[in-house]
Amino acid sequence: MSDKHIQLIGRGLFAVLLLTALSTAAPDLMGQRWRAPYQEGVKAVEQGLRSGAPPGDPVWQRAVEQLEEAIRRDPEAGLRKTRIGTFWRSYFPYYYLGIALLKNGELQKSEEAFEKARSFGEVTQMADLSAQLDGYERELADLIADASQVEPSAFEVTVEQAQAALADSRFRDAISLFNEAEDLSRSDFSEKNLDRQRQQARQGLWNRLVDEARRLANDGRLEEAKQRFLEAEGILPGQQQVSTELAEIQSRLGSYGESIRQAEQAANRQEWQRAIDLYSRAQEADPRQANQDGLSSRIDELHSKLGVAEASNACTNAYREGAFADAARLCGQLSTPQGRNFKRLAESRLVFQQALDHESSRDYEQAEPLYKRAVDLDESYDQASRALKRLRDYRQVISSVRDRSSSTARPDSLKEALADLSRAQSIDSGRFAADLEAQRLQEAIQRRLNVVGPDPEDPPEPPDEKSLLKQALAAVYQGRAAEARQSLESAWQGGLDNAHLHAMLGIAYASLAFESGDSKAFRKLRLDAIASFRKAREKDPDYALPQNLFSPLLVQLFNQAKNESPE
Repeated sequence: MSDKHIQLIGRGLFAVLLLTALSTAAPDLMGQRWRAPYQEGVKAVEQGLRSGAPPGDPVWQRAVEQLEEAIRRDPEAGLRKTRIGTFWRSYFPYYYLGIALLKNGELQKSEEAFEKARSFGEVTQMADLSAQLDGYERELADLIADASQVEPSAFEVTVEQAQAALADSRFRDAISLFNEAEDLSRSDFSEKNLDRQRQQARQGLWNRLVDEARRLANDGRLEEAKQRFLEAEGILPGQQQVSTELAEIQSRLGSYGESIRQAEQAANRQEWQRAIDLYSRAQEADPRQANQDGLSSRIDELHSKLGVAEASNACTNAYREGAFADAARLCGQLSTPQGRNFKRLAESRLVFQQALDHESSRDYEQAEPLYKRAVDLDESYDQASRALKRLRDYRQVISSVRDRSSSTARPDSLKEALADLSRAQSIDSGRFAADLEAQRLQEAIQRRLNVVGPDPEDPPEPPDEKSLLKQALAAVYQGRAAEARQSLESAWQGGLDNAHLHAMLGIAYASLAFESGDSKAFRKLRLDAIASFRKAREKDPDYALPQNLFSPLLVQLFNQAKNESPE
């Protein structure tokens, strides 16, 4: 047989053997999805053991992830898990997972993994692995025992914190913590001789305070230096050097020159009273020098400035509290721009109140120029401007009606006069109702036009709700609260019943209460106001008085009504 034939036979035999081996191993390879992550996990465990990797090292995390993935793919461990050709392969994922978790510091999970490894029993059949498992379990038990040790006592923790504070030169904290530790256990404190360390902290704090006091004294900040020395004296009493320097500081504080210096600083800060006191102290310390320096004149000057400051405060406070007569008097004593401005504003409000009084007495000829005076004093006083415009418009309309209703007036002119009278009524319904001249003009014009009025037996047409509430609000503004009350009560009795009506009626009652000089009447009207405000809230829980239209007293009474029960 030739060499060529021998080669061909050999190649054929090798192919047959290879096919036989592959056909034998194929069933085992089909179920080895666990094999790759298992081998990677075992390799990571061995790497971590060789390198002595500490807990938290990425090698242990990689080992845990790979072995858990292998278990997910096949949770059944085994001594003869699979066969590669003629060789059997073991599969101990729980054993290696337990090692990885142990070295990573995950003790509870490690214990569970080792228990799982023993439950399969294959590891214990191999003497070397069984011995290693015993060793790892002992290591695990020791770590668990160490972790379950009793926490240090509060005394030990406090002492540790005190010693750390002392090491960091946080002397105040150290002293406080040592004191706290002594309170927790005096016997342990004495046994550990901790008072010596506390004394070190006190000495450190004393040194720091004395250094700060000397630096402050050199900077002329004597009061602060004095406080530091006093505190140092409290930390370590009886130190002669502190007593000496403290006495020197106190002497300097009482000296003339120091008092002058501090007085000037106080005056620069506009602390007039403190400056006066310091100059007076300097006078007492050295009257002769004080006379030469003219301190009496300086003190008089400061008294003047103090008086201006106090008067300015009194002026603005009186104005903000609504005491306009006092504000005008106090502000008039000031020569400052602010004083003159507040005096003008206060006089404007005073004149406005006088105008309201005249208008409530139907003395419109006196009221109108007073309203104008209030506006001249404060052009931004909107309430006075509106009142002045109302009186002027009404007066001008009535004057126009007189002209249109002359004896020679034509019918169309008379009709325009009637329209003007209606406009006058809309401008100021309360004044119109009491204006006898307007009533006579209306009757005369109607007679001339042969206009028949409504049947006296028929009730007059009530005004619409919007006009009624607007007129009531205007009447309250003009000081005619009684008129507003009457019209609103009539509307309520006539069937109008909403939150706005009750709120306006409450305002009318409250205004009458504040105007009343009789305590009994005040009490009744106040209760009527509260009842009306409460009805308004019952109709609309979200109803609120506009703060820009009504005084703070009215708004406050309205807001209190929901909580205040009738007396």
